[in-house]
Amino acid sequence: RLTALIEAQQLAVDPASNRNVPAITSDLAQLGKLLFFSSHLSGDEDVACVSCHHPTLGGADNLSLSVGVNAVNDQNLSAPSLLGPGRHSEIAGNFPVVPRNAPTTFNSSLWDRGMFWDSRVESLQPARNLNGSAGAISTPDSLTANSADTNLPPGITLPDAQARFPVTSVAEMRDVFLPDADNQTLRQSLAGRFGPEWAPMFTAAFGDPDISFDRIAEAIAAYERSQTFTGSPWQQYVQGDIDALTDQQKTGAELFLTPVNEGGAGCNRCHSGSRFTDEQHHIVAFPQISDDRGRENVTGDTRDRYLFRTPSLLNITESAPYGHAGLYADLEAVVRHYVNPGNSVRDLYGVVNDLAFANRAEVCDLPQIQLAITASGASCEALLADGWLHSSSALDRLATPGVRGGLGPTPRLNNAETAALVAFLEALTDPCTEDRACLDPWIVDADDDYPDDSAIIGTAASGGSL
Repeated sequence: RLTALIEAQQLAVDPASNRNVPAITSDLAQLGKLLFFSSHLSGDEDVACVSCHHPTLGGADNLSLSVGVNAVNDQNLSAPSLLGPGRHSEIAGNFPVVPRNAPTTFNSSLWDRGMFWDSRVESLQPARNLNGSAGAISTPDSLTANSADTNLPPGITLPDAQARFPVTSVAEMRDVFLPDADNQTLRQSLAGRFGPEWAPMFTAAFGDPDISFDRIAEAIAAYERSQTFTGSPWQQYVQGDIDALTDQQKTGAELFLTPVNEGGAGCNRCHSGSRFTDEQHHIVAFPQISDDRGRENVTGDTRDRYLFRTPSLLNITESAPYGHAGLYADLEAVVRHYVNPGNSVRDLYGVVNDLAFANRAEVCDLPQIQLAITASGASCEALLADGWLHSSSALDRLATPGVRGGLGPTPRLNNAETAALVAFLEALTDPCTEDRACLDPWIVDADDDYPDDSAIIGTAASGGSL
């Protein structure tokens, strides 16, 4: 049965095949790695790309919501190098002001249509295997959602275009730096911080020492695109190693790939193909913290309200917590949401008779929420006061007949089937992403050569190096 499903859905391929994936050893990716760890790219020089996307944290940060500028520890002391759990915001009562969960940088080379949860960086001429390089790309700098960003060099990839925008976000990297400057002026100013000590690396990558933000973005994109990890047990199985999966994982795979009307879970309706994403936008009504309208914020079309891009499930075990607001702690909670979205979100917020926090609220158990409660002295209910209001709005829209991007029929799964699905999802992880030694080529350590003193060397709340 599973063999037939794999053949019918053409899944016996490596998703990275036929793609131009840079090697981490290339001069361009090596430059990108150094830039990725540099605080020069943030307004106050206290944040780097790695602050929210560290390789040992799954290419993200293991937080529900990211903490960009003005990071502090649980004693409210400045802590720019503290990454992951334990990193707080100095402002907003120690609660994050970045509104969404950080997407992983892993497998950035596999996206052909859009980047970010709402695809606000989007290929206007998507072509398979080209990572957005086939034509024009729309970005927040475009005049409209469907027009090309004329600031972009021709033929660049989606990660190259995407790398230009975290630096412009007040909450993520910019803070109050050059508040009246347009984005291009800001980028030029940031590029000007890289002194002559960086010239040898730019020369090695580009043939001359000129430093521009276009080159910075291209190098960072090469580094991110080199983080291509597809060697999972599932991949070994579809390539012929029948012992690569356990019996439980095989059962989970069958459920995943079988439509609901045939007794399966129908997950591949959206998480399709070898990349486990259709790159489209759907409403699944994952729990909200704020009034995040998703794709509508990009298009202005109310039919796109609460639609978000289907994430890839490759290496999904490494990017918890889950959802655009990061409010599901584990994969079992995610699977149970698809079985009954309403009950899952109500349980999360402790809802009784439409009143949140009337019962034990699971959301309050999330590590970042617990730490924010301790650091700020505020109650969970105060920190997440509007969460149920906005979550219930998304649930109501999900239940609207004919809603754009809807889920389709919900599966009926017993506990054993739920466990099998979770086991299968765990089989989509490349072991390298769980191995610090394997990830070492993508990490700047304290004893590595570095051009200046701008590197952010990640540490955990325990004090150890990441």
